[in-house]
Amino acid sequence: GTTWFMSESSSPPKKLRKTDNNSTNSLIREKLNGSNNEKMAVDQPKVADDAIDESLYSRQLYVLGEEAMKKMSKSSVLIAGLGPTGVEAAKNIILGGVKKVTLWDNAPASWLDLGAQFYLSESDVKSSKNRAAASLASLKELNPYVNVELLETEELTDAALADHNVLLVTDTIKLTNQSEEALLALGE
Repeated sequence: GTTWFMSESSSPPKKLRKTDNNSTNSLIREKLNGSNNEKMAVDQPKVADDAIDESLYSRQLYVLGEEAMKKMSKSSVLIAGLGPTGVEAAKNIILGGVKKVTLWDNAPASWLDLGAQFYLSESDVKSSKNRAAASLASLKELNPYVNVELLETEELTDAALADHNVLLVTDTIKLTNQSEEALLALGE
């Protein structure tokens, strides 16, 4: 990496000197630039209830249009299955700016998940932590304007389905132990 230092010269403007050392010099650079190494606080956007924060979602507005973004911003999504496909979908949906995302999974983290489910760790596998519970904190950090929550039930209930206008099923192995008809009934 590249590190920049302020020169010893006292004449304005201060010059920056490029170095190739990336050890403690980056901390010195941050101190010189006034950084205190704290996480940035993000305030809620000050926009009307039906307006879209253009500074935050400018790319989505350009691609999808204002009407589609308004619909998305009111959507409540239930994601069933937080394996590799589910966590990627959750990440993209949360970054897209929906109103609420609920995560549900009844499978524990496994060694096979570690190859592609990027929010799981070895300790999650060793403790047999639920994949949705293990991913929750990292997914919440992606977009502070989206309410991300965990549904902690063994089965998907009708009440949980009724609270959401979008159901995304990504991992059906543990979802329906009965039959294909039970899986198809979820879409009704």
